[in-house]
Amino acid sequence: MLLISGVVTAVITAPRPDAARVFAQAEALLETGDFPSVLEVLNSGLRPYYERDLLLPEQQRRFHILRARTVYLGERKAGIELEENARAVNDEYAAALRLDPGPLESRDLFAWADVNITLARLDRALELASQLPPAERAGRGRLLKRIVERQLAGPRPDGEQVLRHIAEFLRDPQVTPADRAWALGRQAEFLMKEGRGGDAIAKILQTLPSLITEAPPDELGELYLLLGEAYAETGAFSEAGKRLEQALQLLLPGDPRRARALIQSARVDEQVHPAPAEGRAEAKQKYTTVIEQFAASEARLPALLGLGEVEGALGDAGASLRAYDELVTELGAGKRHPGVTIALATASLLDRARARLSAGETGLAIRYGALGQRLHAPDRTPPDLLLLLAQAHRKAAEEALAAGGPGAPAARRLVELSRVDPATREQARVHLIAAGDHYKRHADAVGIENNAGFGESLWHAADCFDLAGDSDRAIPLFADFARYFPGEPRQAEARYRLGQAQQSRGDYGTAADIYRALIEDSARQAASAGPFADACYVPLAQCLLMNAEAEDDAEAERLLEHVIQGGAGATSTPQFLGALVELGGQKVRRADYAGAIHHLEEAVARSEGGPQAESLRYSLADAYRLDARAIRGTLTHGMPDRQRQLLEETRLDRLRRAQSGFEEVRRALEARDARTLSALESLQLRNAAFYLGDCAFDLRDFEAAIHHYDGAREKYPSDPASLVAMVQIVNAYIEQGDLKRAETANERAIRFYKSLPPSVWADPDLPMTKDEWGAWLDSIARLMKDRASPASAGVSDP
Repeated sequence: MLLISGVVTAVITAPRPDAARVFAQAEALLETGDFPSVLEVLNSGLRPYYERDLLLPEQQRRFHILRARTVYLGERKAGIELEENARAVNDEYAAALRLDPGPLESRDLFAWADVNITLARLDRALELASQLPPAERAGRGRLLKRIVERQLAGPRPDGEQVLRHIAEFLRDPQVTPADRAWALGRQAEFLMKEGRGGDAIAKILQTLPSLITEAPPDELGELYLLLGEAYAETGAFSEAGKRLEQALQLLLPGDPRRARALIQSARVDEQVHPAPAEGRAEAKQKYTTVIEQFAASEARLPALLGLGEVEGALGDAGASLRAYDELVTELGAGKRHPGVTIALATASLLDRARARLSAGETGLAIRYGALGQRLHAPDRTPPDLLLLLAQAHRKAAEEALAAGGPGAPAARRLVELSRVDPATREQARVHLIAAGDHYKRHADAVGIENNAGFGESLWHAADCFDLAGDSDRAIPLFADFARYFPGEPRQAEARYRLGQAQQSRGDYGTAADIYRALIEDSARQAASAGPFADACYVPLAQCLLMNAEAEDDAEAERLLEHVIQGGAGATSTPQFLGALVELGGQKVRRADYAGAIHHLEEAVARSEGGPQAESLRYSLADAYRLDARAIRGTLTHGMPDRQRQLLEETRLDRLRRAQSGFEEVRRALEARDARTLSALESLQLRNAAFYLGDCAFDLRDFEAAIHHYDGAREKYPSDPASLVAMVQIVNAYIEQGDLKRAETANERAIRFYKSLPPSVWADPDLPMTKDEWGAWLDSIARLMKDRASPASAGVSDP
């Protein structure tokens, strides 16, 4: 208790700080304009005592007033006007009056009223301004001016208040011609905001003569500026141009209003110049002047917008995009201008993008659209802009693919996708994915209010993702379209393509169910299924052949036969050709090569000139080759000579046809850019090179066989398939009786064989079957036997 008592006594009896000295120091610094030092003195020298309640009430009031003055005057010196500073000044004055409600000095009343204008508390500002003594009429007039200007800066000013404040301002007996010019300008500005441009023109014209000889040039310049703007607003561009030129002659070079006059004059030049290109060139010069000479002015934004538009009209897309890019950056940094809203800038960019898209300049359309997109958060992008970008990216993809001419169907474009080089294919894919993204976002944006637009964009989004090969994103969209638009004409196509997408990602069961449902709808005479039900037979058969159920193969063949017999459309339909190809392939897998040849010959004839022609010609040639080998296997059986002779003639014919087919495939594929070949085409080109040798070998034309095998080996020197060629060269030399060359060729084959890892022989696409392996072993045995024979014992290597 004694200790606590001692501490309390020490605090009570502690001396008061020398507040007068600190206040004097702060006020002296305030007079010099060193505002940061004033705040440092107040916060370090007095605030600790203020917070411990060691200052007298009048000192506390003085502390708040000094802080308010310092922040206010410091901001004015820096040429800035921030709401947080205005709020701080207001709070300091309010705190001072809570401590002592006595009157404030005139300068404090002015500052407090001024910050309330900044905070848009105009009634409070007027109340404080009314407390200024008569001697401070000039300060009160400045506040009234600011109040009027702040009201006019709002979107919907209260006309009665504005005009009342202007009238109050003009009642001052000491009002000057400059003041009257200002008041006239504000009256005209209000009339223009009300859409009464004609009244504004009349007001200025009737009053201006009384001011011309007395008002300062800059105030007259503003009146001519407003007059020019009013004429432009009413469509009298020629008269507007004359008044704006007068404004430019009166306004000083550094006056911000001059920037406004230049911008308005540039807009008039674009409208009325007898030579449009010259008018745009003059407008461009004026916009550029504003950008360069008024870099810190808010007029920079409309100048950048005008420059972007006029450069685009002059055909300099690069300069136009640079101006827009700078505008977007400025807006993104928070800069604003009443005449350049984000909505207006977006609309301008959208206009440029649409014009470029219509002109076929898709890349430029995308760049303009992307700039517009930067003005918005991802979830707030305007639907019109999303749709434009979707259309532009889709068109860019089609241009990249050179998709068979205007209006080519989606199926044609899918085929073409595999026939372009990888770089172009990837470029098209990227554009398709971007188009799908934008269509999907557009569908989401308009879904509630525009069901038709939602459905259209949903379809296009699914279509783009499907064309790009992105089944995972296409499937739910096709499913949604089929679910939400049951009566839409594209309903059946949506279901069909949903099945195609499921099939492409290996979900054969789901795909088969979709195809069956479409076929069943057609059987129930549902006209909406139409041709897409017919198109389901072949992919349904493919799904049945691809699943693990062997018993489904018979159903698959019945479906394909149904198509070939005309049950799913005419012979000219894509499904008829597809059924021929699938049946041919199935019969090859069953070793029914003669049956396969029957279907594939017709398929080749019907596909002449089409994108599948070379692939089908290869399949037919391979079926000939395989049938020839199958016939050779039967010739070892006992049979009548006549039958044997006929079979031998058939075998030789098959080999010649195979040889001719492989040669056509080789020439056609080698004539194309290797980068445009699909993986399947590259494999077929490789195998054709080797099979040409096989055909010549089976025809016992061993010189031709060695020539083809050598060519294949040289073209694919590191490919494991080259072992086939090396082995067959060994066999050909043996058939010719040239055992020395056979020995050399065999050693080369063995070295190549040993250089390869065993894993390569697991590749099912290698053109080396068990027969080739067995034939090599036979050849090696033959060479070893020859090497060991007495006739060759003394012969040295050549």
